[in-house]
Amino acid sequence: MAAFETTLLDAPWPVVYNGDLFSRDQITDFLQAHPEIDTVMVGRGAICNPWLLGGTPDKQVLQEFLDELLEGYRAVMFGDGQVLCKLKGVWAYLFQSFTNYSRYQKIIRKTRSLSEYQSTVRSLLYNEDLIADAVYQPEK
Repeated sequence: MAAFETTLLDAPWPVVYNGDLFSRDQITDFLQAHPEIDTVMVGRGAICNPWLLGGTPDKQVLQEFLDELLEGYRAVMFGDGQVLCKLKGVWAYLFQSFTNYSRYQKIIRKTRSLSEYQSTVRSLLYNEDLIADAVYQPEK
């Protein structure tokens, strides 16, 4: 944060903050502490909680997004292994948007099959609830 503060003071151009904003409260607090900033990036925060910037948690919308993401990866990558690797990266953050996600997390982390991945995701979406205000917590 010190490097950001220094850059902010010296930059002759508009500055966009990018990093570790995972909740609406964190975004609000940051913007209040830095009124000269009017734009932030929330990549990982939005992956953990797709409704971070608004909207209502919706499993059907999430399923459609995940299906589209899978098909998009399949269109540009070679082999299921590469696709699974990318999808597992998304799930590293997205898991925490669900109740009781641990057993699904273990299966998805270990799977080497797109069909097992898809089956596990469907099961997670069917059996567990979405957490509307999920905030990413790094694993210990």
